[in-house]
Amino acid sequence: MDSEQELIRIALRSRTITNTLEDYELLVALLTYLSPSNQLKLAKDNIFESHSASCNDIHAICLVSSKCNNVWTLREGIDWLMFYLFYRRYGWDDMLTKNDKVQVFTPSITQRTRTIAKDEELKFKDRIVAVSTSLIAWQV
Repeated sequence: MDSEQELIRIALRSRTITNTLEDYELLVALLTYLSPSNQLKLAKDNIFESHSASCNDIHAICLVSSKCNNVWTLREGIDWLMFYLFYRRYGWDDMLTKNDKVQVFTPSITQRTRTIAKDEELKFKDRIVAVSTSLIAWQV
């Protein structure tokens, strides 16, 4: 599967997340796509080179998004994706409620929230925080 097709698959998958495991798997897929062989610094540096042959840049994400009914459009969707990454890293205060179910944000602008069992969300918290931290580090 070529790089663009892989990013299309990830973008389309973001529209159908129904549980925390799928949420975690999407974050891992995005991190894996952006940093093959775990070369985070190299991948981050390469996207800013003017003659980069790599598909791993924001422009590519926007192009792929347009092929997926604008799941991540140039402005709103990319802004939402960045918000979502930071929310998955730092937005765990919602778990302090006494409710059994919580509302969480999703990576798709077409369905921005979903309701999930708090226990399921907390089960994957450490993994989601680790992956979203790596994705944020890749951006910086």
